[in-house]
Amino acid sequence: MPRSPGLGYAFISLAAVLWGIIGLITGYVFAAGATPLTYAALRPALSAVLIFLAIAVIRPRLLRVRVRDIAFFALFGLVSIGVFYFCLFYAVQKTSVTVAWILLYTAPAYVVVLSRVFLHEPITRVKWLSLVLTVVGSALVSGVYDLSGTELNGLGIAAGLMAGLTYGLYSFFGRKANERYDTWTSLLYSFAFGSLFLLALWFPTAGTQVAVAVKIWPLLLATTVISTIVPYGLYLYGLTMVETGKASITANLEPVTAMLLAYFVLRERVSWIQFGGAALVIGGVVAIQLSDIIAGGRRRRAERGAESKRGVGP
Repeated sequence: MPRSPGLGYAFISLAAVLWGIIGLITGYVFAAGATPLTYAALRPALSAVLIFLAIAVIRPRLLRVRVRDIAFFALFGLVSIGVFYFCLFYAVQKTSVTVAWILLYTAPAYVVVLSRVFLHEPITRVKWLSLVLTVVGSALVSGVYDLSGTELNGLGIAAGLMAGLTYGLYSFFGRKANERYDTWTSLLYSFAFGSLFLLALWFPTAGTQVAVAVKIWPLLLATTVISTIVPYGLYLYGLTMVETGKASITANLEPVTAMLLAYFVLRERVSWIQFGGAALVIGGVVAIQLSDIIAGGRRRRAERGAESKRGVGP
């Protein structure tokens, strides 16, 4: 399969859309009695089990990893799966869903800056513009303009910012994993190690939650496949074709998807400010993608021109 920026952006955009679908299902999951920690722990655990079974049957060689890389995958899973989910739901408990999600979608800002420092990815004017549009747009979509009655707990805010950072770090771990292993190997071990941390936190409440989990297993299975395994896989594969910072900016299509689905499917009330925020996010994503695709086209034309000139020589 050709590895072009356009294809990479398509994978990452689709991943963001599939992540956004989670909002349609979580309401039913929590209404059935599942706690946020139950949902957070069982999704990566079930993902690891399903991926393991698929690899064992189809391509068992992908189960092999070097001993020296086990620590890397343990850190990958702990930080970007385990700590991420824990901080996100802790922020929700201490503040509100709105505040937690606003802080979560600061992730591209972390990624763009860290990508410049550690990966030497340039920060162009278009990237700055796209970053501002998507972060501000995501905040508006999440309801930053109406925080009346919201408790701004210090620990909750810190947890929300940490959730944004650990969510953003997934891109760095994912890019490093892509250099060494197949996408499905990376998914398996990151989910496996991340779920160990979350299951350890969940275990004290497991006695009261197992029956609930059994009752909602179709919903858990649906979100595990549709909104966990598939989008994480698409995102990791997209990272092989797109810069880390640009991939993170594109992933901010997730809250827009969640908002639109809530409006059209669940008939929830959405303000014109939220629609305006969605337009900002989409504009930022389109800008970064078009600039990259156009630049790539120019490079390819220049390369073909150079090759043709070399062929015409004596």
